[in-house]
Amino acid sequence: GGAPAQARVLGGKTETGKLEPQGIPQQAAAFEQALKRRPDIFILQLRRTDTGGELRICVNFAALVHRAHGALPPRLFRGEEKDKADFSWRLTEHSDRVEKLPPLRLLSNRTDPPHSQPPHFKPYKLRPEQQRSLTWMMKQEASNKPYLEEEVEEAVLLPLGWRAEARVQRAVLARGGIVADQVGYGKTAVSLALIDCDM
Repeated sequence: GGAPAQARVLGGKTETGKLEPQGIPQQAAAFEQALKRRPDIFILQLRRTDTGGELRICVNFAALVHRAHGALPPRLFRGEEKDKADFSWRLTEHSDRVEKLPPLRLLSNRTDPPHSQPPHFKPYKLRPEQQRSLTWMMKQEASNKPYLEEEVEEAVLLPLGWRAEARVQRAVLARGGIVADQVGYGKTAVSLALIDCDM
């Protein structure tokens, strides 16, 4: 088993010299064929009986969970634990209503204590706000809090208004983060300070 292997995408130049992604045709064709051969999620069986008829609706949740699991990103590092993933599924009423998400909040580290100056930064000291960023970066590097990867696959049976959903979650230890301070803040200096403190 396993989910169909996606076709690789390579960079190539067009006739005008512009770089564009280009697929490998044989791999793309094999991927398309594998997608077409996947089992259906909803299977409807109609049988005539002496008293009328019988309609049986089957939901292939195993295939749906398998699709969700196949959509998770590949493990990048050797030695990582094999997939310890949590699976769940449900059959619910289908709705085209879009769930409103809360607005994105950008967090500030103004209340973080400043880190001490890096050991080899004697002549060029970090500014207090850079020291606070360094505190946050050191905390991120030392964190053992997992990041939760999640994929959801769904199939809809519109005539009955049903939606089948499968969810796969996998905890991954992902240290680090994004320092997104404005241009000229000194992100490179803070990153070098992090390396200096880790040595």
